[in-house]
Amino acid sequence: MTLLMPLGLLGLISLIVLLIIYIIRPNYQQRIISSTFIWQLSLKYKKKRVPISKLRNLLLILCQILVLLCCTAVLARPSRELLAKESGEEAIIIVDCSASMRMQSDGETRFERALKDSIDLANFTFNNSGKVSLILADEDPDFLISRITPDKSNEFVDTVNGLMEGNSACTFGKSDIDGALALCEDIIAINEYANVFVYTDNKYIHVPEKVTVEDVSVEEDWNVAILNAYTSYDDGYYNFFVDVACYGRNFEDLQLVLDVYGVNAEADETQTQNEVLKPTGKLDIMQDTVYTIAFRHNTLPDGQTPPDNMIIVDQTTQIYSYESIHVSILEDGSAESFRDRLIYYDDALYEDNDFYIYGGTKTPLKVMYVSTLPNTFVNQALLTMKKIYEENWDITIEQEVFIEELGEEISGYDLYIFEHAEMPTVLPTDGVVLILSPQGSINGSGVNIGGLRSIDVPGGLSPEIEVRHPLLNNITPEHIFLNAYNEVVSYDTNRYECILSVMEKPLILVANDDQMKVVYFTFSIHYTNFPLVVDFPLFFYNLFEYFYPATVEKDAFEVNEDIILKSLGGFLDIKGNGYSQKIEYFPATIKLNMQGSYTITQQTFSGKELTNSIYVKMPSAESDVSPDAEGLYNPYINAAARDYYADWLLYIAIGLTVFMFAEWLLQLRDNM
Repeated sequence: MTLLMPLGLLGLISLIVLLIIYIIRPNYQQRIISSTFIWQLSLKYKKKRVPISKLRNLLLILCQILVLLCCTAVLARPSRELLAKESGEEAIIIVDCSASMRMQSDGETRFERALKDSIDLANFTFNNSGKVSLILADEDPDFLISRITPDKSNEFVDTVNGLMEGNSACTFGKSDIDGALALCEDIIAINEYANVFVYTDNKYIHVPEKVTVEDVSVEEDWNVAILNAYTSYDDGYYNFFVDVACYGRNFEDLQLVLDVYGVNAEADETQTQNEVLKPTGKLDIMQDTVYTIAFRHNTLPDGQTPPDNMIIVDQTTQIYSYESIHVSILEDGSAESFRDRLIYYDDALYEDNDFYIYGGTKTPLKVMYVSTLPNTFVNQALLTMKKIYEENWDITIEQEVFIEELGEEISGYDLYIFEHAEMPTVLPTDGVVLILSPQGSINGSGVNIGGLRSIDVPGGLSPEIEVRHPLLNNITPEHIFLNAYNEVVSYDTNRYECILSVMEKPLILVANDDQMKVVYFTFSIHYTNFPLVVDFPLFFYNLFEYFYPATVEKDAFEVNEDIILKSLGGFLDIKGNGYSQKIEYFPATIKLNMQGSYTITQQTFSGKELTNSIYVKMPSAESDVSPDAEGLYNPYINAAARDYYADWLLYIAIGLTVFMFAEWLLQLRDNM
């Protein structure tokens, strides 16, 4: 225990004052007076109370003493120590682990240079009997070594030397230097003489006092990089775009090559065609400027000019599908393969000299629409979905009037739409089934349909949402009016979920399990304005998003970026660059910390094997050889504001209240 205000003990003088008060207080004097029977009786009761009065007086004095002691304690502020301050030399070393620290010159990376310098600093500190800590600053910084003493100096050296093997601790992502500095606060709060050393290649405008930034970059470093590569789908063909830059110097006659594999391949082709795309003219890159090289199959519309720093290259082949594209740059155009191209590189970072583009092969999705009275609204909605998902799905739509033409067992499609009287004997199980305007029950469907019921409300009645289901996203029931519906006598509640109803009668039932995927419209679209409002195509959009979600939102991600995965089946596998994981719960979010290509495989609910590939790239800012930054977090400000002691004022206040209340009760009893 520590007294934060020792002078508060002068409050003990109050005990002396209390003693003086009791000394000078008049004492009871016994006198002989004339008495009567009443006085004698009163004296008799008085004598019986004497022992109790003495005890009460003793407790009263004790409470008053305790009250004064509590007041004295409030003045003295007794506390317990939370942090014990230290003094002496101490070094906190922060090493930047971002991708730019992988840049090398003279056969040594910046990360290795930082680690070697940290060993020298640690040995200097150990020689002065100081302590050393080491923080690796990646996107989630943490202490690798905390406050190690000179007797364990060999442990520090061995640990740091282990980090240099293959640069395994240097990431392909960003670094959080401010987060690492925040970790220093705990040590600085204990030892205000501790100094912080940051080994990085960032150029900071403002550096806090007592924080030393050691620049491990080399002035002669330069780096040419592919920052990003992507496509656009225009008029049925792909355009390709590549963002390139050269940092630290100009680059003359840059050779950019796109190796396109599986060009315009059909599903049943075993031999595929490959194409090589490259600029025909000389490509000069100015220092520290980002250029977009656009490989277009068509010209820009009249009156439209390309953005600044965009160089347009005319494609020699119109490409409507591809398996993958390898984008690479080389300094000498005589190299024929990417492996040979690496020989000609002498820039600081080779990991950003190539890039992979995926997503050029569309997965087939077959739709069968069977109706005795095909309506324009359904066909138009399907054509709209075909346009919306043209980059993800190769949607083909087939239409039949009579279901008998499809045979007894219908299969081989991904989406079935049955309307009016043309209903299957048994529902297909290898795809999603949409039932529109049923005129009777379907065997094995789990839904029993009764007769047509009219709604005797002028203008019709709007349905009500029973469950906020994904199929009803952005659907406004107030836009929809019904004049009649087919009454559902019963349905399998263990399988179906009612998401929309009218007059407490089901209108839309949804089943989504391993055996059945069915959307059941119990009403005819001829008795509603549903096809006439925007909610109708929205429903079809929700149908595709719910049953046929894209596995990934895009085909390229940054290192440690959130990747949301969805599945068309029960699970999917993702593999690549030493990473392997099986995912069974969706949507799932993962982060990948290694640059490179990854393959995602899954089996759909219909038994089909699907494969997607994605590319994970370094953040574009990490390709800069001399990145600028504004300022660093100051760990000394918050560390100085730390609470080193926890006082006991709350407990003292509780005791003071109790003792004062007890003293008041005793005084009250004494006066009764």
